[in-house]
Amino acid sequence: ETMPVVVDMDVGVYFRPQHGGQVLIGSVEPDCDDLHFLESANDLEDKLTDDWTSLVYRAALRLPTLQIPNTASGLSALYDTTSDWVPIYDRTALGGFYSMRGTSGNQFKNAPVVGRIGAELVDGCENGHDHDAKPVVLSLQHVSGSVNLGIFSRLRENSGTSGTVLG
Repeated sequence: ETMPVVVDMDVGVYFRPQHGGQVLIGSVEPDCDDLHFLESANDLEDKLTDDWTSLVYRAALRLPTLQIPNTASGLSALYDTTSDWVPIYDRTALGGFYSMRGTSGNQFKNAPVVGRIGAELVDGCENGHDHDAKPVVLSLQHVSGSVNLGIFSRLRENSGTSGTVLG
C-alpha cells in the first residue's frame, strides 16, 4: 500500500512511507516542543530520545492502525539551518568559493534548480557581476518569470517564514 506525505500541524508531525513497509515520522517543530540547537555536529548523540516516543504517539493519532513498537528504531539526524530557515546560496569572501547551505533537510526536492542557481551564481560572479550590489537573477525554464537570487544572499535580512522546516 502507499500513502501520501502527510503534514499535520495540529499534532506537530509529518510522515511518509519508507522502504520495507516502514513509516518515516518527523517533527514540524511545534511550539510545544523544545528545539535543540547544537554548536557542533559532533555534539549530536547518536540515539533516539523521548522525542521519538512523542512523535510516534502523535502520528498514531492520525494512523490508528500504526503499531507502536516496544523498542525504538530509526535514526537521529541534524538539520543544517539558517536563523530564518531559508537556505543561503551565495558567493563567499574567499574568491571562487561558493556556499550552498542551510537547506534544513527539506530542499532535496529542489536539487535541480539549486544546481542551476549555483551555476548562475558562479558564471555571473566569475565573469565580473557584483552579486552583492546587484543580485544575479535566475530566469525560470518551465514557467515565465525569474527569481532574484538576493533572497538567498548571506547578507539578506531575515525573511518572514514560519521558522520551521516547512518554510
